[in-house]
Amino acid sequence: MRFSSVMFLAGLMIASGPAQTQETLTGLEVSLGDVSLNKVPFLVAADEGIYAKHGLAVHQYITPYAADKAYHQGLDVPPEYVKDDSVDDAHIAVGGGTPMIVRMTRDVRATDRVIIATFENRVRNHIVSSWEIDSPEDLKGKRLGYSNDGAVTHLAAISFARLMGWDPHRDISLFGHGNTPSAITGGKIDAFVGSVLVRSLAAQANLKDLVDLSQYEIAVAGSGLNAERGWLLALVADQAQRTGDTESAGTLSTAALELLDRAVELDPALADPYAYRAVVYAELVGDADRAEEDVEAYKATGQTRDDLDAILAQSGL
Repeated sequence: MRFSSVMFLAGLMIASGPAQTQETLTGLEVSLGDVSLNKVPFLVAADEGIYAKHGLAVHQYITPYAADKAYHQGLDVPPEYVKDDSVDDAHIAVGGGTPMIVRMTRDVRATDRVIIATFENRVRNHIVSSWEIDSPEDLKGKRLGYSNDGAVTHLAAISFARLMGWDPHRDISLFGHGNTPSAITGGKIDAFVGSVLVRSLAAQANLKDLVDLSQYEIAVAGSGLNAERGWLLALVADQAQRTGDTESAGTLSTAALELLDRAVELDPALADPYAYRAVVYAELVGDADRAEEDVEAYKATGQTRDDLDAILAQSGL
């Protein structure tokens, strides 16, 4: 699935309520992750008014970390597109499914997300090297850079080493934060795994496009739409309720409440779970008292946001 997958979410949100006017657009926070060419369709969708046409007021941003990484790759990101997202609370994160899975299995602070679409299921990165490297075989015993632990470039580096018959822990040295042309020209690494965007910068530095990794058909959960699980379940449950599918609505409501209860238990200071749980209680369970308790708890966190306020307002809270 490609860009049309973005409209999957819009379809859910439109089906979950009445037609919306410009004044009642549904707020949606979307983290675009790193700076890469596969994020262009989302920027175009905003510029062309596609989101608004489908009833969505989408706020798209990248994190300070991603902006800093882009800066070290020779790219400047306007500050208006940068948002501090240390709690990773976006409804939708546009990014690699593989690194998301790594975070969820290694870091207790990771947001519980589910992959609802992926735009690339094979590694399409290239390996860029200095001109001293004549062939892929010459990388044995050398230093190969990638972006971050668990990232697609990390998976690609490990997979490439294994495809060459090497032990990735013994026969080649892998360097994190190393997918920049300056890391090669500065003598810190011999080659790196990079995207189309980074390869274009490498060409400017007169580096060698050594290997096209797409020829190896390395499977990956690449860049795609990753939704916050509790929010998505509540959204789907609300749609089921409004369309009269009470059995599905009840099942999904129970699942959503279990996830949101766990989120509150893990971090009572986080605002989002209270807001979403209030909507589930109000719209699907019919427990106005519990809904009001969660609204008060949401306000008490001191982290109220316009998009969450809009969600609550649509439910009369």
